[in-house]
Amino acid sequence: MIATLKDWFQTCLSAEMMILKDPKTMTAPSPPAHRLRTATPEDLPFQARLYATTRHDEMEAARFPTGMREAFLGMQFDAQTAHYMRHYPGAQWSIIDCDGADAGRLILDRSEDHFSIIDIALMPKYRGCGIGSALLLEVLAGAAAQHLPVQLFAFTGERAIHLYHRLGFADLCDDGLHTELVWRPPTSLDNATSAGNFPI
Repeated sequence: MIATLKDWFQTCLSAEMMILKDPKTMTAPSPPAHRLRTATPEDLPFQARLYATTRHDEMEAARFPTGMREAFLGMQFDAQTAHYMRHYPGAQWSIIDCDGADAGRLILDRSEDHFSIIDIALMPKYRGCGIGSALLLEVLAGAAAQHLPVQLFAFTGERAIHLYHRLGFADLCDDGLHTELVWRPPTSLDNATSAGNFPI
């Protein structure tokens, strides 16, 4: 029986980390030590570099010349930042710190009736080691404590959607470019499964 939100969080994180287990030792790693700190204007250059890494494959496929690529990504980042600030003025912007290094960012908006994960991204060297899963589960635990759903948007077909599904998110709609997903808290902790696939 899962008695508390802390137990629930640990159970789900352990199940998620088993996916990353070493095939030789069959042991699951622990996510690297990390914390969130409030983003400041001085963090914008880092966030721009982070954004560029999320578009790397797309830029490579399009064969953008380096100079043109940097200018294009700079304009796209500025437009994204302005959009987020305009539509989510109360969102919390956080930098993900991993052992003193800037590893990524999390933008989370908490409203009265739901949480919205506006953006979660990690630099390439910090991907696939459990940090993203741990942070998402922390957000879900916070939402569950208030009996609120969590919403997010992802590019249709992107690899992260598989993670969201494992954590219990369900597709709401798909316009061919973006997929809207929602996670709803279990009606009771006893109904939560160790795999993180909660009742929707």
